[in-house]
Amino acid sequence: MTNPVSLLYLFGVAEEDSFALISRGKTLLYISALNYSEVKKIVKASRLSIISNREKVAEYLRSLAGRKIGFESSNLTVRGLSVWKKMLRQAKLMPTTNLIEDLRLVKDKEEITLIRKAAGIADTVFQELRPMIRPGVTERFIAGKIDALIREKGCEPAFKTIVASGQNTAVPHHAVSSRTLKKNDIVMLDFGAVYKGYRSDLTRTIFLGKINKLHQCLYDLVAAAQSEAIKAVGPGVKTESIDRDARSIIAKAGYGNYFIHSTGHGLGLETHESPRVSSKDTTTLHPGMVVTVEPGIYLPRCGGVRIEDMVLVTTTGREVLTKAAK
Repeated sequence: MTNPVSLLYLFGVAEEDSFALISRGKTLLYISALNYSEVKKIVKASRLSIISNREKVAEYLRSLAGRKIGFESSNLTVRGLSVWKKMLRQAKLMPTTNLIEDLRLVKDKEEITLIRKAAGIADTVFQELRPMIRPGVTERFIAGKIDALIREKGCEPAFKTIVASGQNTAVPHHAVSSRTLKKNDIVMLDFGAVYKGYRSDLTRTIFLGKINKLHQCLYDLVAAAQSEAIKAVGPGVKTESIDRDARSIIAKAGYGNYFIHSTGHGLGLETHESPRVSSKDTTTLHPGMVVTVEPGIYLPRCGGVRIEDMVLVTTTGREVLTKAAK
């Protein structure tokens, strides 16, 4: 096990250069000597050996001669694989996919509590930020305020904060610029917080002053598409059908070609994880899964609108975790 996110999920730590070897009877977790004593305090599990001595690790690896050993193929680089082949010359290395990722699809009560907290922090940041968004300030100023407010709450940004204004809103992942917000501008904010490893993701599109008819039309369409898609979330529902519900509303209005990304994605320890809320994903939702619902329309040289919320699948339907005003 080499993926830091897998290690965080299984053991509660994700130290640099760490790895785990897991078998039926024994699990070995290698941790750098620099962090060994701290990790020993955190990680407590039966049949688990935490080792920082490289010689002991090498001895254990030699004992695996002739064994079949699976590795996380989506995480290990070509260089990393060559290193493991040298260390395990007599073993057969076999690629695996999504072993831990599939376990992470359904969140337990503790995980949901942490995700709910992360969502609440994003809501609070938006509420505190809203009075600062005004003509005369720059996109970079607003992005800096978002990140500062997140850190004031003891968290870190979940990803690179997006602040787009005017025509820049036509770029879904616009790189924050020095553009100054103007009267009657459209402004898009996309940000999230990491709380004890778990993440939130929130997008709001707001207007500074008078809203022109086209932007109001786009906003109303996206809001309607999001509302229908959220209503579709529930146990037993396939993610492709949620995407279809959102996309059909936008397509019927003639803007289908300008909805250029999937309707959403799973999130938890990573901002983007399985399942995808996409026409290409047929995952069936189960209680405990958390997805985003974020349709958007992006018109070049005009502007764009995206609205995003986090949604928990419950036994009877769904719960919207993000509560920020729209």
